[in-house]
Parts: sequence; structure tokens; C-alpha cells
Amino acid sequence: MFTFKLTDEAGEETEVKADSRDVLVWEKTSKSNERYIDLLTEMSLVKFYRLAHIAAKRQGVVTGKLADFETDYVLELDHEDVLPTNAGVTKET
Repeated sequence: MFTFKLTDEAGEETEVKADSRDVLVWEKTSKSNERYIDLLTEMSLVKFYRLAHIAAKRQGVVTGKLADFETDYVLELDHEDVLPTNAGVTKET
């Protein structure tokens, strides 16, 4: 679904892939009842950092809190992975 590149302070890069399990946790723990479509149509770094943190924790890349994750990692998401359309969001081929 989403591929994030995480870069720590030392410059070490790690790739994390968020799949439907991570999006499900993101939806279930959202304080404002956000859904997957909200992630796609109202993109924000706050949302992407939270999703990347959920995925990184599941994959054992990080163990700490979101606040630490936000300060310890630079997050990159390929904008071509997520392109808004009138019908939602699709990957351009």
C-alpha cells in the first residue's frame, strides 16, 4: 500500500512497507475516526508519520514511541505511489 524510506540521524536508511494491517490499526486508533480514504484525500505528514510508525513497530524496526520516531527519522514517501483521482487514489502505471 505505502512504502516509506526512513533515514536516521546517522544517515542509515531503512525501507518500511505499510500494508492493510497497518492501515487498519491506523483507522482503529484514530482519535477523529479517520478512514483509509481520509489518508489518501487529506494527506499530511502527521498521518504518514503515524502510519509509518505503526508499520515500523510491527516489522520490528523501532520499539519506541511516536514522538521519538518523529524526531529520530526523516520520512520519505514516493508521491507516485499515491495519486489522487476523482474516484479515489490509484497508482499510476
